[in-house]
Amino acid sequence: MLAAGARIYYLAYSLYCFAGYLLISLIVWISTGYAYFVSQGYGPDDPARGNFDLGGVLLSGFTWPIFLLSGLVMSIIRALLFGVFIVLFSVVLTIGQIAFLIPWLEDVAGPFGEKLLEANSIVSRLFSRES
Repeated sequence: MLAAGARIYYLAYSLYCFAGYLLISLIVWISTGYAYFVSQGYGPDDPARGNFDLGGVLLSGFTWPIFLLSGLVMSIIRALLFGVFIVLFSVVLTIGQIAFLIPWLEDVAGPFGEKLLEANSIVSRLFSRES
């Protein structure tokens, strides 16, 4: 059981967090509402007009913490997977079967690189023509 002073401290801390949440939600609601009304100002056949629902504006104040946390978690997972990939790739290059890797790269990367170089050459020739 918490002492009475600790409970008041945690209550005050919770009120600060709630006030911060409300402030950020208000900013999110204002920005999404502004984007919605700007989008609705475009003509119906304008490609810049988005097909947004007014309910999305109302839900944006409640869903931003979910999107923020999922974005942070996905960024951390991507960073960890990238680190694992770098470590495993360097281990394969230094200790692994380099005799297997070089012919494989010649078989896979060679044709791919040739096709990419061919496509880039065509694009380069298209843009380097003087009219």
